[in-house]
Amino acid sequence: MLSFLFYGALLAAFFVAGLYILDWFIKSGGRKGDADISLNAVYIAGVVLTAAAAFAVIGLFTGRLAPLKLALAAILLGAIATYLWRAKISSDNRKVALELLAEEEAKVREVARADPRNAAAWTRLAEIAEKKGEPLRAADYLQKVLELEPSESTELRIRTLRRPDPSGPGRRHSPG
Repeated sequence: MLSFLFYGALLAAFFVAGLYILDWFIKSGGRKGDADISLNAVYIAGVVLTAAAAFAVIGLFTGRLAPLKLALAAILLGAIATYLWRAKISSDNRKVALELLAEEEAKVREVARADPRNAAAWTRLAEIAEKKGEPLRAADYLQKVLELEPSESTELRIRTLRRPDPSGPGRRHSPG
């Protein structure tokens, strides 16, 4: 029983070390901004690699595979539970962020309606529309800004936002 606890502790140490290494890798920019690699994919890869290394070590030390089956089941269940927990937290965070953005949008829209010449309000509405994934609406808001405060950077931003999105058709919205 004592050896099983030792190997369980060793497995946990490998798991934690693997997560710390992945965390360091992510925070250090080791992925070089590759948008195709999600944090969940990196996490799952880390769990799998850590578990594989731990099983190799336990197998080498014990020469037995019976406790490994139980450990494998525990790791798989733990990984699934952790992934589901992370997905729920991420979903909850997105919901809260969208709610806060909607509240801010309503307040800024009131300011823009009360003072249609307030370029800062129209600029913030454009930023909010971009965050919500509405580039054409953002471009329309920036068009208002351009009328109030002409600038080359605003013109360039409008052209960029109106460029067709290869991932799908955008929806056109009018400001206000």
